[in-house]
Amino acid sequence: MELRGRLLCFALAAIAALVSAAPALGAELTKSEYVDRAEEICKAGTTKATPMLSDGLAEFKKNKVTLAGPKFVRGAGFYDTARARLLTIPKPQADADVLTAWLARLKIQNFFLRKTGKALSEAHRVKAQGLLSRFVHSGNRANDLVLGFGFKYCLFNNHFK
Repeated sequence: MELRGRLLCFALAAIAALVSAAPALGAELTKSEYVDRAEEICKAGTTKATPMLSDGLAEFKKNKVTLAGPKFVRGAGFYDTARARLLTIPKPQADADVLTAWLARLKIQNFFLRKTGKALSEAHRVKAQGLLSRFVHSGNRANDLVLGFGFKYCLFNNHFK
């Protein structure tokens, strides 16, 4: 009977610990914690997309536009995956509106990247140039929203030039 009593006490203590920890598990992320999580995701996406976009841009400059197109589309796929993962991170309440707007801008930016790839695949060089400019512009607008967050990998940087 004494063993049962100890086990019961242990079980009750374990349940009490879990119940008291429950609010902490659902606690809101701080801005810093959000940035840390987001940066991991952005780093993975950028690491995969940058070489693809660099190769695509090099082929574009050599006027091998139909070869460049699929690389831009594939790069957009890496960014789509990263954005989808970013959407799963709980936003700090104080920054929720800004982060929601930023994620919407990233969607627009990626739309232009994908359209650029499609235009290149169809050998529409001039159309692709205009779309690429809109891609860069929308990336810069996305950056403007989150400059104060201290992002490194999550900021658009036309580093694949």
